[in-house]
Amino acid sequence: RLEELNCRHRLYARDYHFELLENGQTLWHSQQLSLKLPSPLDGAHQAVNLSGVVAGLELLGYLKDHSADTIADRFNSVQCLGRLQRVTSTLSAQEVWVDVGHNQQAAEVLFDFLSKAQLEISSGGRIIVMLGMLQGKSSAGFVKAMAEAVDEWWLCGLQCERGLTVQQLQAELTSVTDVEKTFENVSEVISHA
Repeated sequence: RLEELNCRHRLYARDYHFELLENGQTLWHSQQLSLKLPSPLDGAHQAVNLSGVVAGLELLGYLKDHSADTIADRFNSVQCLGRLQRVTSTLSAQEVWVDVGHNQQAAEVLFDFLSKAQLEISSGGRIIVMLGMLQGKSSAGFVKAMAEAVDEWWLCGLQCERGLTVQQLQAELTSVTDVEKTFENVSEVISHA
């Protein structure tokens, strides 16, 4: 269909390839270019996203005037606010991390992250997840994927389009996990933390 519309495009496995290396880098190559890229965001699915971005940049001609090292260096500074973002505060000695993950892949990445964090928590420390979800997302699947790494679940409603109320979210999770606390909105759960 893209050809019929005369749309320029790149297809994975035809126009470009990538593989995850043991050191966490992504090896990306096309007929014109080969790159070893850092993985700026955690999760194997992010390598898929990264490879598509690089293919798009190559298609648009943005990479032709830059060395492979320069391109890789630019990806080193990539950040996505709300993706495993550490939030610092002078009000609390607790570590607070924010992630807007909402699907099975994101839950698996969070599980890996939280599992590693548990190893570093001093005695008496706990991992508390403050969770709000959107309608149409698998809240139960998300929680199941992370359950073994979490000590407490605090639920909150989301006051936005498609946001579940705390009552709706709790109803979806009743058969999946115990909920320690509930809050009507994000502001309340953050104030309580």
